[in-house]
Parts: sequence; C-alpha cells; structure tokens
Amino acid sequence: MGSQVAADTVYRCIHKDQQRLISVVYLQPGQTLPCEVRYQKQGHTETLWRADQKAGFCEQQAQAFVDKQQNWGWLCQQDSTADSTQNTPLQEQVLSTPSSADSDIQDSAAPEIQDSTGEVDASMSAVEQQTYQRSARFSALFHAIMPIRLKAAQFTHRYGQFPSDLTELDLSPALHDNRKLEQVIIDNGIIIVDASQFIGEPARVRMIPNFAAGGSYIRWQCSTNLELSNQDICALEPGLVF
Repeated sequence: MGSQVAADTVYRCIHKDQQRLISVVYLQPGQTLPCEVRYQKQGHTETLWRADQKAGFCEQQAQAFVDKQQNWGWLCQQDSTADSTQNTPLQEQVLSTPSSADSDIQDSAAPEIQDSTGEVDASMSAVEQQTYQRSARFSALFHAIMPIRLKAAQFTHRYGQFPSDLTELDLSPALHDNRKLEQVIIDNGIIIVDASQFIGEPARVRMIPNFAAGGSYIRWQCSTNLELSNQDICALEPGLVF
C-alpha cells in the first residue's frame, strides 16, 4: 500500500494557464525531519530534495526554488489548503534535479540526500541534545519566515527594488501575528526576526537579500545568534541583536 503524506506547506505557482506546486513534506507527524521538497507539474511529481538530519534544509531549498520561479515570471502564493498526497511509495519516488529543458525550473541546485534518521541519539551529551532540539525549533522558525521572504521577493520582482519596511508588504494579520515571530522588522529588504519566546532563549534571525546570476533571482543570506547542529542553513553570528 502506498504511503500517504500531506505536505505541511504548498506553494502554488501560476503562469498564464500553467500551474506548478512546490511542497515541503514532513514524513513523520509532528516532526520537521525527515522532510522532502516535491515539485508537481502536469500531473507528475518529483522529489527534488530530501533531508534526514539537517534542520531547515527543505524549507530553505523550497523557498529558494519559489524565489526563482517568481523571478522567471511565475506568480507564487502559499496555499495552505493544497495537498501533495501521493499514492506512490516513498522508496519508489524519483529523487532528481529539475530538468534543464524546463525554462521554469532551470539552474536548480542538486538534491542533498542524507542517510541518518534525524532522531535524537541516546548517546548524545546533554549539550548535543539541547543543540539538536534548538535546531529542530529553528527549522520551524525558518519555515515561519518563508512567507515573508516570498512577499519580499514578489515586491522586488514587481517594483525592481527591495521593500523599505514591513508596511510595503501585503501581509495578512494571520501571517503578521504568527506566534513564532515575536517581532519582525524589514529594513531596505533585510528581514530581522526576534523569536525568543518560541525558541525559549534569546533568538534572532537576519535575512539579507542579494541578487544572484546577474539579477535573475534573489539569494538570501541567513545569520542567527543561535548555535545549531548545522550552521550551513544559517551562519552563526553570536552578537546579532534585534
């Protein structure tokens, strides 16, 4: 029997009469790892990326992919009602990079597949377990910031400049009042978030947008004052303040 896994987040991208779905799928209920990023077009679904241990990897790859779609002229919105449930068993799904022949998904990064389970190992020290748990919560925080990045990218694509402050973005009250995001500031495109209450310790994240590939899409540089199990997702900057 095929596995049925609902995506926690789905981005619906539309261009003329065409539609694409980019989904972040969490494979275990209530946990952000393991996860997959799935891409659906014309009834066919591919798994582009998978992570078993690197918290925030799927969210980051999905958001970067959505940003590219928008810079190629697609209109993307987060669709909380969409479902990427698949009838194909996970072990039979194709893990591949998007085809370069498709103009809407060219220049995508290669998938990163990891073998470890992502579960807390009983042999971990107390410090290692704390770091792992912090990283898991950071993954959820990173996920909560994604819609703001999406709106900022849409604004930039439309007006040719980064938003100067938060008021220039059309953020719904539900997004603006997200319980994970204690405070949010946008300063000339730079997104700064305070999430100390959600993380349980002083927690700040800064996202700096940069044009990449000759301005064809936006690449976000993430930094945080939090020590994570893998800083590849977001660089450590201990002195970062809100």
